[in-house]
Amino acid sequence: MILTYSRPDTLGQDLDPEALTLDLSSTGTTCSGSTYDVDGFSWSCTRAPHPGDDRHQGARALPCQDAPVVGLEWEYQYSLGKDTGGDLDEAAPVHSITVTVSFPDRAGGVDLEKIRCAVLDLFWEGDADDVQLVASTAHTREAVAELVDLAQRGQEDFKHQAGYGDYTAADVDAARTRWHAVQQLTAEVTRHIPQS
Repeated sequence: MILTYSRPDTLGQDLDPEALTLDLSSTGTTCSGSTYDVDGFSWSCTRAPHPGDDRHQGARALPCQDAPVVGLEWEYQYSLGKDTGGDLDEAAPVHSITVTVSFPDRAGGVDLEKIRCAVLDLFWEGDADDVQLVASTAHTREAVAELVDLAQRGQEDFKHQAGYGDYTAADVDAARTRWHAVQQLTAEVTRHIPQS
């Protein structure tokens, strides 16, 4: 996200001579653009819907003024420019940071999703959309391998029993389809787990 205007705190209730012209929605229908990480405040765009125009404004009321003023104006980080039609340039990651967190077994309540969210909070909201993050424990790869081994042994047992005619041809086809799905899922999951 790029800030193009932020009302100075030093003005108090006075008007800012450098302020941008407020483009307030006259219909009550507003743009869905929002930002939450500017000085701890949450801002929503108070302009009418404006597809193709990446300029967002948040209005601010001042007690001593009759009309609201622009409190914040922003654009999203990867906008391709004016009149983009809503298209954004999704930037491919070019930097990588590897952090290993080691802790004793007694440190209960470690939540990978909370760690993931904490890392994403370090980025501007527009940047976070393009951050790729893999969080896993050192035991994840071994756990997946054990589950696959159990599934494979179950598949072999099924084929053995099928050799005695205990299952129909439809049962065998269904089992084959399920095993193929397990193999595909395993390949997809392990692709995202770092080597320990």
